[in-house]
Amino acid sequence: MLKHIFISTTLILSTLSLKTIAQETIAVKNFYSQHLIHGHTTESLEKGVMDFRINHRFGEIKSGAYDLFGADQATTSLSLEYGFTDNFMLGLRRSSLNKTFELYGKHKLLKQTEGAKEFPFSLSILFNGSYSNKKWDYPERDNKVSSRYTYTSQLLISHKFTDFLTLQLMPSLVHRNLVKYKDDSNNLLALGIGGNFKINHRLALTMEYYLVNHSDQLSGSVEYRNPISIGLDIKTGAHVFQLFLSNSTQVAEKGFIGETTGDPLNGEIFFGFNISKAFSLKK
Repeated sequence: MLKHIFISTTLILSTLSLKTIAQETIAVKNFYSQHLIHGHTTESLEKGVMDFRINHRFGEIKSGAYDLFGADQATTSLSLEYGFTDNFMLGLRRSSLNKTFELYGKHKLLKQTEGAKEFPFSLSILFNGSYSNKKWDYPERDNKVSSRYTYTSQLLISHKFTDFLTLQLMPSLVHRNLVKYKDDSNNLLALGIGGNFKINHRLALTMEYYLVNHSDQLSGSVEYRNPISIGLDIKTGAHVFQLFLSNSTQVAEKGFIGETTGDPLNGEIFFGFNISKAFSLKK
């Protein structure tokens, strides 16, 4: 009799425990990293976590064996990011291309959740300010320091459809203090779409594409293109290693959104990789 009572009680408690767990609200993690390929994801660093990143871009693959398929034409950027809260992070980056310094902040406003209280998407905002320290193209002119600054604002909206598939929208505004032609607009609008497909808990395919309103950008002899990139993410503990192909060699938002010139249909494709290492500074 006691045995039956014990078994029945155990089953009831187990059922109540499972029901309680099922009713919990769980935040969904949409991406491995706070970066997609060139741009950002809705993810942010946790409080007290620092992330060191190396971004490497090679030259055109079609340059051939003489240039080791672009390896002799590399550009690099280094960045350091820190999570001040679980939802807010700041980053500092320096790129060799155009001698560019960047300061950026990202705040996660909404989180996709499952369970008792479901919410359908995650939402983050990103603000980026960049400063180009390269020598003036025309030093004899009256060049202003303010002309070196460019600002980018983005909304990042992601939804995890299944355990394997996540997609993200990235409405973007790039403001350039200095434009190449006087009739150019200082503001450049773009809509990005990206996502990842997880092969397993360590591998994921990623993609990123920006539809840019180039009508506000008089190019002269240069034809600007919409940036497109396809990559493979490899997660190993605190490291995320990413290999990708792209028609852009730029790292800064203002660069890969507004200054991409590679034509993938003409073989103007570049190989690159990103490495990140996270450090926990909290006790």
